[in-house]
This record gives sequence, C-alpha cells and structure tokens, in this order.
Amino acid sequence: MSNFSQPLIRFVSKTRTVYLLFIILLLSACHYRERSNTTGWNGYIGRGGSFQGVPSSSYYVSYNNVDGVKTNGSGRRQAGEELRSDIQLRSDDENFEVDLAEQARADSIQKVRLTNYEDYHLEFSKRDISDVGSLYERYTAYEENLWIKSSEENKSTFSIDVDNGSYTNFRRYINDKKLPPKDAIRMEEWLNFFNYELEFPEETGEDPIKITSEIAPCPWNEEDDLVMIKLQGKLPPPAVDLPPSNLVFLLDVSGSMSSEKKLPLVQESMLKLVKKLRAQDNVSIVTYAGSSQIVLKPTSGAEKETINNAIIGLTSGGGTAGSKGIETAYDLANENYDPKANNRVIIATDGDWNVGVSDKDKLVKIIEEKRESGVFLSVLGFGMGNLNDAMMEQLADNGNGNYGYIDSKKEADRMFDFEFAGTMHVIAKDVKLQVEFDSTIVDSYRLLGYENRVLENWQFEADSIDAGDLGMGQNVVAFYQVKRKQKNDETIGRLDFRYKPLDSDVSKLASHEFGQHNAPSADFNFASCVVEFAMCLKESAYRDNADMSRAIYRGRQNLGDEAKKLSHEKRVEFVGLMEAAAEMWTGYVVEDAPKAKVDNAPILKLYPNPATDFTTVEVPVGLSKNWSVQIFSTTGKLELVESFKEQTSGRIAVDQLLPGTYIVKIYGQGYNYGYLRLVIQ
Repeated sequence: MSNFSQPLIRFVSKTRTVYLLFIILLLSACHYRERSNTTGWNGYIGRGGSFQGVPSSSYYVSYNNVDGVKTNGSGRRQAGEELRSDIQLRSDDENFEVDLAEQARADSIQKVRLTNYEDYHLEFSKRDISDVGSLYERYTAYEENLWIKSSEENKSTFSIDVDNGSYTNFRRYINDKKLPPKDAIRMEEWLNFFNYELEFPEETGEDPIKITSEIAPCPWNEEDDLVMIKLQGKLPPPAVDLPPSNLVFLLDVSGSMSSEKKLPLVQESMLKLVKKLRAQDNVSIVTYAGSSQIVLKPTSGAEKETINNAIIGLTSGGGTAGSKGIETAYDLANENYDPKANNRVIIATDGDWNVGVSDKDKLVKIIEEKRESGVFLSVLGFGMGNLNDAMMEQLADNGNGNYGYIDSKKEADRMFDFEFAGTMHVIAKDVKLQVEFDSTIVDSYRLLGYENRVLENWQFEADSIDAGDLGMGQNVVAFYQVKRKQKNDETIGRLDFRYKPLDSDVSKLASHEFGQHNAPSADFNFASCVVEFAMCLKESAYRDNADMSRAIYRGRQNLGDEAKKLSHEKRVEFVGLMEAAAEMWTGYVVEDAPKAKVDNAPILKLYPNPATDFTTVEVPVGLSKNWSVQIFSTTGKLELVESFKEQTSGRIAVDQLLPGTYIVKIYGQGYNYGYLRLVIQ
C-alpha cells in the first residue's frame, strides 16, 4: 500500500460518513478480469460492484486480504490467506450486483472467486438411487412417532403387527445390490420376522398370550432406558390336530405377473402347500385379470392331483381387476364357511390393479366390509419393479389379515411349511397394548416403529376398533425409548393388553407390571440391533448416536442357539444383509457418483458452502410449511437436527462440527425433499 493511502486510512476511521465514502471508492477501484470454467467465476470486483453473465444461483465467495488487516468478524489473517463469507446476488437481467457490505472494512480486497453451490447438490447423484424405486413401486410415507412428555400424556396405545413384508422386501433390495426406499422400512415388521426365546403361556391357562418385558440402557443413548415388550402366543398343536382350513386362493394372473418371480413363484409356493393339506381341509382357487374366474371350486385336500393340475394350468395375461376378484373370493369363502375352521382368503399379487376399483381407499373400504364375515385375510406380495406395497399393506391391516412379501423359494418354504400354523391359524383377535407411564418417574417416551398401528387411547377399550391378530406360536416385540426424570431404578409403569378369543367379539383384559433394570438378554441385544440398524438406514431424525457398525457387531454377538436352525439362520442372514447394506450406504455418498434421473425434484439451496460457523438451507415455498434438516456424516452418524415452520430458509449453526464432508437431508410431512453435500472447513 502506498505512503499516500496509509494516512488516508487513519483519516477515514475518524468519521462514519467519510468511512462509507471510502468503501464506495474501494469497491470501484477494481476491474472485472476473467471467467474460469473450472472453479466458477474468477475476477476482480467490477466497477460499480457488478459481474456480467453470472447465472442466477446462490454463491460462496472467498477473497484475499493481502495485507493481513483484520476484517469485521473474521479474525486476523496472514497476507494472501483466503477469507470466506456469505454474499447475496441481486438479479437484473444478466447483470448481477455483489453485496459485500459485511466485508468492506478490509483495507484491500484484491481477488474474488465465486463457486456455484449446485456443485454440491446430490438430488441426482448415486445417493438418491435408493429412492428411485419409489417412482415405480408404491409405499406409504409415515411420520415418525414423536417424543411425548408424560406430564402431558402418560398413556400410549398401539396394535400389534405380525406382518413381515417390509423385512423380506428389504432383503430383496439388498440381494439385488440396491438400498430400499426409506418409506419401505417399517422396523416393527423387521423385528417380528425373527424368532425369540420368550416365555410361553401356561398350557392350562386361559390366556393364549404371555407378556414379559426387559429394561436396559439404550445402546444408542446410554442416558435413556430401552424398554422391550415381548408377547408370545401358544405353541401350535401337532399338524394332525390343527383345526380344518377353508382356504380360498385369489391369484393375480394379469400380464404384470408374467415374470419368473411372480406367477411361477406363486405356483411353486402353492404346490408346496398342497403337500401339507389333509382330507378335512378345503381349497378353492379364484383368478383375476381382466375379470375374475373360479378355476377350482372347494376341493378336499385329499384330492391333491386335482388341485395340482389347477395350479399348474395357470397362465398370465390381460389387465388386473382385483376388486372383482375380492368379491368372488369372499363369496366362495362364505359359502363354505365353517365356524370351527380356519376360514381365510389368500391374495397373491404384485398389487398393480388397473381394472375396476383400483383406488386404495375404496379397496380398503371393501375389505373392511368383508372382515365382518369372520373370514381372515393374507396378502402375499410377489415380484419387483411395480410392487404396490402401500396397497397390500393397507388391505391386510384392515381385513383381519397379515401381509408378507415372498422374494424367493426359501421364503415360500418358510411361510407355507415351517411357519404355516403361525401365519394361517389365529389364536387371538384384535390384540391391543396400552402402556401407562408413571409421570413422577418418566419424563418422556417414544414408541419405536408401529407408526401405522398407533391408536387413540380411548380406542383401547372400544371393541369395535380393529387391531392385529396373533397366530399360533407367533412372537411380537416392541420397544419404547424412555427418559427418566432422575437416575433411579424405580418402576416406570405398567402394561395393559386386550384381545378377543376366537369365539367372541368381547375383549379380555390382562396386565403386566414393568420391572427393574436387568442385564440385557441375547434376544434384547439382537432385537435392539435390528432397531438401531433400521433407524440408521431410514435416517431417523431420532437416532441419536445410532451406528451401523455397532448394530452389526451386536447382531453378530447374539446369533442365538445353532440347534434352533430356522431362528439361527434368520439372524446369520440378517447380519450379512446389514454388512452389505452398510457398505452400499457408504458407497452412495461418493463424490463421483453416476447420475440417476429423478423428475420434479425440488430446488434446494445450501449456502455458504463450504461453511465454517453457519450454513443456510433454502426450500421452495410449496415445501415451507413444516420441514426439517438432518446433517450426518458419510458413515451415517447423525450430527444435527433442526426443524422449521412457515419459512423458506433456515440458518443452522455448524461451528461444533469437525472439518470434513457431511450429508444434509431435507425432509418434511413424511417425504424426503432431497440431499445436499456440505463441506465444513
């Protein structure tokens, strides 16, 4: 700096008016120079503070303070070191003015580099390939259960859920080397896929259900308790003593079912079941495509050749009139209804119904009417690419039924052979649970999963309200994460549960008192690893310090008794799936990811980026009602959660984060809006 300019600076500092005039002269002293195609737009501040030809966007600016003079709020820097701050661009056709008011106190601003934030966008990157499945397969988006203050509401009510379609669908995705869409992950269905060593009800007791519980420190937040609720149904009798079955198969034979893992797998699964049928069992087959057709009228299980021929002769083609098939199947089941039998309609489909009533809500209404007949429902999903999970899950939930997804011959064996009694024979109807927390002990609580099974507290005693059914020998587990008001081992409350015996529409009430802390069992450790991993993969906003690698380790250490072959195989398989999913999850955040086209992705902005102390997320007006931001590491560790209402931008302090690359997830109202990459320096 010249000898003339130094006394000028001392003079300027004496009066605010003259100082501002000096800023204007300083900004006018540089000339626009050059534009770089590699790092953005480079150059000096133009005369009048303008840049020509800079696209409309949000930008990050870095500039050199060549004299090492302190700038407002930035701290002292060595000569030539870059200073970084947020800037604003104002659009005037192709002329953009740069507002550098916050930086203008520097004695000399020599060179400016602008970097387009869109270089950090991930909406169309490999990171989002997992959600591309949602464009072709249909899933229901559920808001996560919230933390609830016990002083405001100390009761929590939900229905059991014995579905496991979400887990086997997850397995299909991982085996196909893809990650499932977030909305496809329902952790309660993952939990209840597995077998646990629970206490069975007394054989001579009145209740067909035994409830126990465990309480131990929460693995992903040791300040909290993790409460495990465990239900075990009575074991089934020997196969020869099972009640007779009146089964009506409603089979989708439309054109969408032609692939190998659809109708051919349905046929193979049914042929396995035929081998187990007894003379007192009856089987009917209804098919639907453009219209419904009775392929096999009620036939005794003794006539295996007749049944097999009907199954083998099935072919696919035409549209999918599912609603008409439902009417025909239930009519057939009611014609042969036996009050002492297992009366059930079994739907096998990909859910791609496009003829007749195809609206989900209208189909659910039809199913709700049919459940009053006393006929149970099983919905089995097959295939991939156009799977309508949302439709099938809702039909099962509202039709006294269960939902499973058959992704392989092995899964068909499990459902139609090894666990047939639990899947098809119900021992308790409309099972509901209500936890009453002691508000003097418990500060707050959260139910993990079961979002689509939460009930209003008054519905617990209302026998007209439908709930999940429990099959022979089935187990059900659920978890609450609990924050105590003080560190102690006092009882947190009690659990009431209701169920209806098969021959009654009036529920019975039973209770269970929660105990004290105890050393976690192998079942507790394994089940909690399922929850922890599901929260990580789903990118739950409430996962605290949940970690994929810790979940995998805990799963590997709690595989159970090898002598119990099916249970042990399930756990070993899950550990392998977790390892594969974790490796893919990390791979989805690589810098040079392939492109995946997603239509109508919202325009999201993140600035400044890179950031040091804070960053701002900007969303379109249409998404601004209620939205949240998660910032997590590339290994999945949740670092920060912020929520915003009725605003299009939100400022987030990031000064506590270590330098590095982070993923920013923007979401709201049950949907992911997109991902951005954030660099902290």
